[in-house]
Amino acid sequence: MSEAPSPLFTALAPRPLLDAVTDAANRAGIGLVVTINVPAPRNAYVNDAAVEILRWSREELLERPVWSLIAPEDLERLMREWAANLEGEPTPLSGEADTVCADGSRVTIEYACANVAVDGQPATVSFIRDVSERRRADAERARMATQLVSAERLAAVGSLASGLAHEINNPLGYIGLNLESLTRALPSLIAEPAARRECEERLERIREGIARITEIVADLGTFATHHSRVTGAIEVAPAVELACRLAAASLRPLAPITFELEPVPRISASHEHIAQVLLKLFANMTHAFPVSSPANAISVRVRQQDGKVTIEVADNGAGIAPDVLPRIFEPFFTTEDARSGLGLWVAHKLVHAMGGSLKGTSVVGEGTTFRITLPAS
Repeated sequence: MSEAPSPLFTALAPRPLLDAVTDAANRAGIGLVVTINVPAPRNAYVNDAAVEILRWSREELLERPVWSLIAPEDLERLMREWAANLEGEPTPLSGEADTVCADGSRVTIEYACANVAVDGQPATVSFIRDVSERRRADAERARMATQLVSAERLAAVGSLASGLAHEINNPLGYIGLNLESLTRALPSLIAEPAARRECEERLERIREGIARITEIVADLGTFATHHSRVTGAIEVAPAVELACRLAAASLRPLAPITFELEPVPRISASHEHIAQVLLKLFANMTHAFPVSSPANAISVRVRQQDGKVTIEVADNGAGIAPDVLPRIFEPFFTTEDARSGLGLWVAHKLVHAMGGSLKGTSVVGEGTTFRITLPAS
């Protein structure tokens, strides 16, 4: 259908000038919309470029109310600006807004409007331009800038972490050696059995504290190095069995571990790295069970899927809140003060270094599943 203007619109300018203006606007990709404002705002004219930008047919644009094109979040602001202009207040009618297309998609437009009179009736002439791509580009630049800042901060924290790990390891080793010496000498220092048992229990608590500090220092070292070595083609099953054995003692009071190991291809990794990843996941799952119960369960399943090796670790614990789940792999993110917030980040990093991916899904009250996907060797 041609874009012949309505009689109301032809009053704005002589036909040759009108044709020249609309032709120039179409070639420049600038939409031209004329809206008659009384008794209710309605579009009297739209050029070809406006039809293309707004993604409605010309008939629909001329029949629909003006406000039906504006996205709800921008509508109230635009109505205030429009009303102020009609009352003669010097409020500029220009800016950006989202419009809703016939198929439900969105287009971001840049608009500039001016009030005119058509046959004595108040009208508004609007020039519009599609700036959706520019907005997306601006958003991408902002995202990349944020990532760059985050990377610089992580680099600084990594440097600090490396120094801290080195400074902590030396006195920690000294404390550990003295603790073992004291443990061996304890029977000759305290003869009374009850008092000796109490001291042995306290020394065990100290030993557990040292082990926890050692684990945090190791995580800090991994955080600082920004890389993880991968060695050779290995069988997955021995690494999974190793991790389950190591974790069994700490998890047995809370939840038993069951595993299902299907035949899968070898992967390029090391048994230690696979076991370390699984131990990090198991450690996170210990917090999924507030109390010990026969119903608690942790399962590990290894299988081949779409030519890749998948390791699924699942629990039926408390689950992770939807607002927390997207952040669980961020370094230093934790919901508990007593934890370092590095465990899942280290696991994610190790899996990434092996060329794989680690993702988590969770339903509050039902449990959490971590899925490790690794390429076959």
